[in-house]
Order: sequence, then C-alpha cells, then structure tokens
Amino acid sequence: MLILMCVWCEKMKPIIGVVLALGLSVSADNETKSQFQRGVEALEQGIYVTAREVFEPLAEQGVAEAQTNLCGMYLNGQGGPKDVAQAARWCRAAAEQGEPQGQSNLGYLYRRGAGVAQDARQAARWCRAAAEQGFGTAQFNLGYLYQTGQGVKQDDLQALHWYRLAADQGVATAMHGIGHIYYLGKGAPRDYAIALDWFRQAADHGDPMGHTKIGVIYFLGQGVQADRHKAISAFFKGAEGGDPVAMRLLSKLQLEAASSAHERASAVAWMRKAAQLGEREAQFQLALILFIGDQAPQDMATATQWMEKAARQGHPEAPYLLGETYFDPSIALYDPAKARKWYQKAVKLGNPAAMSKLGHILENGLGGVRDLPAAYRLYETSAQQGYAPGQYHLADFYERGVVVEKSLRQAQHWYAKAAAHDIAPAREGLARVTAALKRAER
Repeated sequence: MLILMCVWCEKMKPIIGVVLALGLSVSADNETKSQFQRGVEALEQGIYVTAREVFEPLAEQGVAEAQTNLCGMYLNGQGGPKDVAQAARWCRAAAEQGEPQGQSNLGYLYRRGAGVAQDARQAARWCRAAAEQGFGTAQFNLGYLYQTGQGVKQDDLQALHWYRLAADQGVATAMHGIGHIYYLGKGAPRDYAIALDWFRQAADHGDPMGHTKIGVIYFLGQGVQADRHKAISAFFKGAEGGDPVAMRLLSKLQLEAASSAHERASAVAWMRKAAQLGEREAQFQLALILFIGDQAPQDMATATQWMEKAARQGHPEAPYLLGETYFDPSIALYDPAKARKWYQKAVKLGNPAAMSKLGHILENGLGGVRDLPAAYRLYETSAQQGYAPGQYHLADFYERGVVVEKSLRQAQHWYAKAAAHDIAPAREGLARVTAALKRAER
C-alpha cells in the first residue's frame, strides 16, 4: 500500500482543456450582446444545436468570443459532428484577435495535436499570450508547461510564479500545483505543512485531487501525525468528487479493514469505478482481485480483460501476468499463442521471468514457430539478470550443446547459480555435470 501511495505522489494535475467565453467585451453593440447572450443561455442549458446556430453567424462577423465558443463546441461535438479542424480554425481566429480564452484554447490544441500539428513551443507561445493578459487558466497551463519542460526550458521557479498568479484568481488546479511543488521540494523547499495548506485550498475550491493528496499526507504522516481515519475521510471526499486515484486508494484501505461481504463489495465497487474511469493501477488491482477471488467472486475472463486494459496503458507488471494467465494449462483461457504475445511485451519491459518463459515457449515451438537461437538469447539475458529458472535453462543448453558449443564448465557454472536458489533440477544437473567433469579429469 505504501509503495502505491508514493508512486502516485509524483503525479500532477493535468493541463486544463478548452474554456468557453460567457461574456462579451464592452465594445460590442447591444444587438450583438443580445444574440451572444442567447447563445450562452442555450449552451448552459445544453441546447447545443441552438447555441451553434447563434454563434456561427457571430463568429463569421468576427466576434472573437463566439469564435472561442465554436472552437469548444466543434472540439466536443456539441450541436453537430465533432470536427477538430474547425475547432482549430475558430480558436486561431479568436486567438489572432487577442482574445485570451481563444489563445489559451489554441495553446491546448497545439499541446494535444488536435486539428493542428502537435507543437509544444506553439502551445507555450499561445498560453503565454493569454497568461500575460491575466487569464487564470492560461497562467496555470503555462506553469504546467514550465514544470514539465514542454515547449519551454524546464523551470520550477517559473512554474511556481505562474501558479501563484493563477491561484490568486481562484484557479483550483493552480493551488494544487503550488501544493505539489512544496510537496516534492522542486521549485521551493520541501514543506509538507505548506503543501497541505495549498491542497486544502484546492479542495475547498472544488479540486477532488486536493482531497486525495490530503489523504496521502495523513496516511503517510508527512508533516502531521499519521491518521488513517483522516486519510480515509479525505479519500472518500476525493472519490465522491470523481478522482479515480482517490477511489483506488479508498478501495485499498476499505478492503484491508473489511470484515463482511457487504464491506468488501462496497470497497471493490470503488476499485471498479476507478478502473472504468481509466485509472491504470485500478484496472490492474481490479484484475488481481478478480483473479484471486478472495475479495470478490473469481472471474478469470473479466480479470483478463481488465489486465489487458492496464497493459495497453503501459502498466509494467500487466503483460507478464497476462502471459502467465494464458500459459497456465489449468485455466480455461490457456492459449500459448497469446502467452507468447504478452511475454514478448513483458520482455521489452526488461522482465527476466518473462525472458525465461518466452525462451521456453520458443525452445518448444509453443503457440508458434520454434526458434532455438532466440530461446538461447533470452535464457542468457534472463540468467545474467539473476533469474534462477533462466540460469537453469541456459545451463541445460550448454550441457546439451544446443545452439552453442557444448561446455560442461559453463553448464556447471550456471547450474550452480540456479541451484543456489533451490531449483531442484539445477541441483540434479549440477551433480551430473560435476561428475562428468571429474570422470573427464581422470
């Protein structure tokens, strides 16, 4: 649990997306203001077709705020088909008129590569243009770009500067960003008390991840006395606010304390919700829960689906466990071809156990063609990383002279290493080649 907490603590709030304009400059005539307000009211009521019909002619007339709103509507597919090219067109039109929300939005599109070629420098350029006009969202986004070194030279002090300006305008994500800087001690001296204060401010301004980080601080006792009850309370608030990380951490703590089937079901429900929201670690943890079956009914098929989702999001442990699942003949999902595929992915992540397992598959031609040279290379790399089964298989290749020149000395060397890890066949192999070497010396 502690490891999961600490890994999460490095995560930051993401950049803020497209923002809509809800008011016009004072220079607009009354008719334009009236029409624009009608569009805003339709937008706020979710009557998107009407809103788009109102904003289109205003945008064509050069009303920058209407152009900004069309950008958001085209990007989100509101009132008509989604069209990122049109979204970028209207964002640029507003931005080039100096409309700060349009500039901020165009920066966001450049960062994402939506409707324009992805370009971090252009993202920073347009965020800066809006930020220098005092637009809080852009100030936060520019701070984020500085903190992550996207499109600008990484600079924690500049990040803190822009976060403070945005926080002064009530931008909750900026408050969170300041807390994050003090929490990590990058850009300012590490100070958990100051970090906690900023996370509280962020939470009070509607940021659910603020609650989550408060929970982490109380759970780990960072600058405060560790308090599991306060941690759970904070995670619950973050979870109810929609933060999937809070849902996962709440689920973990609830499962540890659960004493009834009802409590376990409630805890698993939070993990499932986090997984459904795309939280990678929650998908992995839910898969484990369903694989093992002690906290929820065992469901290997569904567990595998969640494990694959986690793997596709880059979870480092998921590919190997998928390989294990598909390579287990006691499970109905047994499929050597799929096992081969997932072990290959785990090998690319440097997993020595996967190297040994894939070597075995290739050595025996399971789920595909036989490839002894590739099997040897996998065994060798696995063995060099200290994985005992890999050492055993490498010794076996040397003893039999498979692919490589037969060498009882090399076989003895690798059998000895594997035997030291209590691999029974390795002990037998070690005794066998040692006896053969003694006979050869006579």
